[in-house]
Amino acid sequence: MKYIFTEKEILCSMDRNLYHISASIKKKKFTFEEIANDLSCHLHLNRTSDLGIYFLNKASQAYFGDYCEIILTQGTEAMRQIIHPASTQHIMRPLQNLASAKDPFRIYNFVQYARRNPDSDYEGFITSSRFVEPEDALISITHSVSCLDKFVRHMFRLLDQDTFYTKNYLRFMCLTKREKEILRHIAEGKSNKEISEILNISKFTVKTHRQNILRKLETNKLAELIKYAQTFL
Repeated sequence: MKYIFTEKEILCSMDRNLYHISASIKKKKFTFEEIANDLSCHLHLNRTSDLGIYFLNKASQAYFGDYCEIILTQGTEAMRQIIHPASTQHIMRPLQNLASAKDPFRIYNFVQYARRNPDSDYEGFITSSRFVEPEDALISITHSVSCLDKFVRHMFRLLDQDTFYTKNYLRFMCLTKREKEILRHIAEGKSNKEISEILNISKFTVKTHRQNILRKLETNKLAELIKYAQTFL
């Protein structure tokens, strides 16, 4: 029996995989090129200044062929030639907001219609984008809608190799930006007083954030908080 993935499962899989890639790059477990070129889906980097694409992985290079050089040299003008005008109008403002915010915990998921070159037909794609700190860029994973079932199965198999990551990703993503910041300090062994001084907030506020973190992560063990920080921060 063929299992049909829901939209939520598809987006969750792409989000987790993109976050995993970003974290691996930040922690220097692998080089960006090693990760990007090992993927069968499209992966690219956009400059935060003008959203021009300056890196395409091997899968993207194979797809765009000779048009790759134009994409890499002509920036957003080349993108407008291969992305459907309706998609461009829909996605550009949210991408600009994502680039200007430079928040590594924000994710923008969207569907777009694009083509290999200006002479080919449009195809449906689903994309997950986020800011990646080491590159100071937007990193995006894009996959053809027609191949999503195979892609998602592959992503679930990869994520299953890291049981803690898979089971706790959604819990971690429920934390606010401030709670993630405080979690990092907690994992470093800092007291409420030290955290309050670093962040210039009251000890009562830190205590409230700490209680919310424990509630959302469903744990009161320091060892598990450290594990969360090591895995996701």
